[in-house]
Amino acid sequence: MSQLIATGACAAVILLLFILDRDRRVRTSRALWIPTAWISIAASKMVSAWLHPQALIRTSGEFMEGSPLDRFILSTLLLAGILVLLCRYRRFGAILKMNWPIVLFFGFCLSSTLWSDYPGIAFRRWIKGLGDLVMVLIILTDRDRLAAIKRVLARVSFLLVPLSILLIEFYPHLGIAYSSENGVMEYAGVGLNKNMLGRLCLLVGLASAWRLISMFRNGRGMTRQWIAHGAMVAMVVWLLYMANSATSAVCLVIGVATIVYMALPSRRRHSRGTLIVVGMVFCALLILVLPDAFAAVVGVLGRNTTLTGRTKL
Repeated sequence: MSQLIATGACAAVILLLFILDRDRRVRTSRALWIPTAWISIAASKMVSAWLHPQALIRTSGEFMEGSPLDRFILSTLLLAGILVLLCRYRRFGAILKMNWPIVLFFGFCLSSTLWSDYPGIAFRRWIKGLGDLVMVLIILTDRDRLAAIKRVLARVSFLLVPLSILLIEFYPHLGIAYSSENGVMEYAGVGLNKNMLGRLCLLVGLASAWRLISMFRNGRGMTRQWIAHGAMVAMVVWLLYMANSATSAVCLVIGVATIVYMALPSRRRHSRGTLIVVGMVFCALLILVLPDAFAAVVGVLGRNTTLTGRTKL
């Protein structure tokens, strides 16, 4: 199959996924396209990297300054997001008031730029981090909060996952990367490396699994929505297999298992969270008591007990 035909087929699949997931009964704001664009950029390469895939950052100065194009695009999205929130000042003000520790944390991060070795760069990073908060508030202040969350996650999923498969299979110069440590080839898809692709698969996998489990539990949802999110789960499984991202795969299994467990009918919902936390603590203690068992489990995942050298940290 030629690249042109594959690209057309990928575009058709993306369009079909959007059509299958469409629900005319749900009304959400068009402003949700702003966080959709922001999250899509954060979960993939920056725009400048797409335009100049062979360009490499050669100096530390270039790394710290970043790309003017990326800065312009993110600043535009941030400004648009702030304008949306100004029109919803009552709703987003109430959310911030209920989540004051987050406001306090961002305030501390802002003050920390004063003693940074590079205060200008640190302040720009703070502005970018503030953009994440703005995008979350746009979603949470929508007229239908739950529907907005589902719609944004679905849009990001339908765009980036099929595109990752296309790049890996037909555009290897874009979808395949090489490790900076040992030069080993990695399947990266729309990301910079396999870990970034793994994180995208984790997000998409949890979102689609959540939709499928919710539809099964509530007995709602149309057949075409089942097909759309079932296809996303299948794509995610294939991408995780190709990327060999063990951490993301394990987190996905644990996350889906937790969602299934919490969805089971029970009158004592509050006790479930306590049971999950106790179970996690028990597993952590078991790792310390039975290191051989831990080594065996890690070995099944194709890793070693140093967690790829991370224990040195």
